[in-house]
Amino acid sequence: MEELNPKVIMGLLSVALIGGISLAAKETISNLWAALSFILSPRLRKGKVIQVKVQGELLEGAIKSFSLSRIVIEDKEGNLHLVLVSDLKGTTITVLK
Repeated sequence: MEELNPKVIMGLLSVALIGGISLAAKETISNLWAALSFILSPRLRKGKVIQVKVQGELLEGAIKSFSLSRIVIEDKEGNLHLVLVSDLKGTTITVLK
């Protein structure tokens, strides 16, 4: 049996490593773009009342804060809801006030 060339093995390992990193980074980059679009939107600011359906639950409340990974919404009763940006990517956000 022939021996495998170490350069071939290193090349295959490199391709597998780069492929794995790119698959993992795809979701992170997608979340980053979504967060930046929320941050740069002139309609979504602190204090604005929004309505959004997240994981089957309809949330309505004022935006308390948001960052690159999450948004905090305070409802009428004063309850705080932490919503991940990744959950907001596929939803419709309605600005009420």
